[in-house]
Amino acid sequence: MNIKKLFIPTIIGLISVLTVQAQSVVINRVFKGTEGEGSGPRGKYDVIELLVIEDHVDIRNWIIKDYSSAVVSGLTGDSGGKFRFKDVALWKDLRSGTTITLRQPGINYGDNPSPDPAYTEDTDASDFKIDLNIRNTTYLRTLAGPTTADPPGYIDRTFMLSDATELVLLRWDDGFGEGVGSANAVHAFAYGNVTASTHYTGVTSPKLHTATTPVKGAYAYAKSENGDITDFATVTGVSKDKAPPIYVAPANNSESLAQKIKNGTTLVKSISSESMRYNYPGVKEAYISYLNPADENINLYILEIDLTDPKLSIEVGNKDDALAFGTQTVKAMVPYKNNNSFEKQVVAGINGDYFTFATGEPTGPIIKDGISIKGALGTGYYYFAQLDNKTYKIGEKVEYDRLKLKLQETIGGKYLLVQNGNIITGITDGGITSRTSIGLVNDKKVIILVAEKNTYQTVQSAGYALSQLAQVMKALGATDALNLDGGGSTTLVVRESDGQYNVKNSPQDGSPRAVSNALFVMRKTD
Repeated sequence: MNIKKLFIPTIIGLISVLTVQAQSVVINRVFKGTEGEGSGPRGKYDVIELLVIEDHVDIRNWIIKDYSSAVVSGLTGDSGGKFRFKDVALWKDLRSGTTITLRQPGINYGDNPSPDPAYTEDTDASDFKIDLNIRNTTYLRTLAGPTTADPPGYIDRTFMLSDATELVLLRWDDGFGEGVGSANAVHAFAYGNVTASTHYTGVTSPKLHTATTPVKGAYAYAKSENGDITDFATVTGVSKDKAPPIYVAPANNSESLAQKIKNGTTLVKSISSESMRYNYPGVKEAYISYLNPADENINLYILEIDLTDPKLSIEVGNKDDALAFGTQTVKAMVPYKNNNSFEKQVVAGINGDYFTFATGEPTGPIIKDGISIKGALGTGYYYFAQLDNKTYKIGEKVEYDRLKLKLQETIGGKYLLVQNGNIITGITDGGITSRTSIGLVNDKKVIILVAEKNTYQTVQSAGYALSQLAQVMKALGATDALNLDGGGSTTLVVRESDGQYNVKNSPQDGSPRAVSNALFVMRKTD
């Protein structure tokens, strides 16, 4: 629907006599809703309209944000709404002339964001118009804003245009950025007295500014007197290049992981075999057999994952990739995850959390793409998560509660193995069994370890106690590590170089168990 038909605009002339670097996308206009700001209306019917200037623009992972009525400085002035354009097809290839209208629904995110009762969202870009509720979680991701506490908590900030002073900013981002700050600015639009605002002066991109504040029910936008891009800048600047930095994969790391385990633990009498593969950049596979001091064979399956590669991520999978509980083998989950992922595919996967067999409900939380299927994390339980800046975290309840609004992909786990570089002593569940664990070397490097127990193969494997699992994760470099469900649940699935998916370990029960959820190593295909 054409938003010009809904409201009577007030034109505020924003005339530029300066030269500006060519823009790819600009903030074309803002509409101050009739309801105003405050705890009740919460900016209901406020609108931002973007205009695509260049052809074939990709704005996936970019951030659109407003600041606040206290736009002057610091976190207090950067406490507006922050939204990331998700990695979906709609934002990949925008044509020149396309308008993107983002509407604020008010305090209830599912409400109609337009005063027109017949309003419907428009996600068909073929007519050069996209019109969305800014809270549409299919296309936009809310970025929680930090509080001033130390360590900070995080709050879901509302997009709400101030009645007096405001700054709206469009930022380039590759998915690793935070919502706060003005780095990588593409274009900005400000109104009111922002002369003392360090946020406004810190924006180095071209920006529009008018001292006049739009009245409720009116637009503020550039008067196209020059008929070119200079109409969108009363202040010139340099727009951030929309192209991401080129990632150069490091050379394959041939360091022996078996030797690291032998040197760093008391578990290895002699190494029987070790093979390494590098089928995908940033992913190292290692398969190890060794004899322990009791002359028992141990089989290990290890993945080292370099998540500084922007094409790699770790995401949650579950039965049919649905927003519900149930059980399915890890391998059977793969096609559903692939089908529901835009230009990404699973390259490896492991089983996840402990669960109730009858219902498939996991013991801990499960969050997928920012959507909570189960949100509670009990005391004494732990979690693994991808945050909204594509860093990764292993922690306990106090951190989970503090970071909850930043968690995008999350599962639970039982027994912390390593914390802050130290092995957790005294951990036991009384068993020696197959084990699945995940660890962090840092917030962008992950280690996955599967230890096998089987008694039916020609070459058997004795399995691990939790204390042994912790020793190995520490030796492999993990500063934090978490034990996931094990025994018959333990599964490692890998995509081979021919595209086929195979279960690499020998399942303890003889065949793979249907489990509640999984962690998948995903790689972008574009």
